[in-house]
Amino acid sequence: MKGDTDALVFKIRIANSDDPDYVEIEVTPPWLNYYDLLKACCEKLNISPRNVERIRKMPDTKLCNDSDVGRLTNYQSLEIVLK
Repeated sequence: MKGDTDALVFKIRIANSDDPDYVEIEVTPPWLNYYDLLKACCEKLNISPRNVERIRKMPDTKLCNDSDVGRLTNYQSLEIVLK
């Protein structure tokens, strides 16, 4: 998606991990919904969606549905909370 001016960049990491650093992912808004965000995060972090309890918008907001994801802005920090 490089060069796509409509792409959003999110900083993601696994919650409570030994590695405190974030990695960046690029997603394109027209297909951005909860499931696709989850899938993109899992692919980047090399984890299974089945192991994810929730996505947290930092510092303390649980993302629950497509509407929540639709309000995300460029360079927001997200944590993937594992079961």
